[in-house]
Amino acid sequence: MLRHDEQLYLSNSQNLSNSQGGEIHEVYGCETLLCTDQNTVTFRVRATWFNEVWSVLHHGSLFYPGYVAAAVNPVVNRCVITSYGIRRKLLVQAWELYPDLVQVKCMPTGADEGKNDKIIDNKNYR
Repeated sequence: MLRHDEQLYLSNSQNLSNSQGGEIHEVYGCETLLCTDQNTVTFRVRATWFNEVWSVLHHGSLFYPGYVAAAVNPVVNRCVITSYGIRRKLLVQAWELYPDLVQVKCMPTGADEGKNDKIIDNKNYR
């Protein structure tokens, strides 16, 4: 399932080593600023044939996983993302089937923004 212009809080982009030589990054996110074990999602940023085709069609260039992951600062960020894949924790735990992140636009949040447990409205994706 492709999700376009979805708003999430993202943080903690990590570069993962890959034995096949491909560049893979992992990005963590959640729907509310108070992240819990129930509202978190883990994305993978990697070069796949779908990501390459999508990037050429939407941006006119190849897909660079490092550039997508670099947009997520080490602090908590309010982001607008485009992703695809099924977000079921059972699939991640059992078969390592992560949703893919293909586009991200982020702005670091202020330190006082999370005091009221603000929720990002994603009615179209529920």
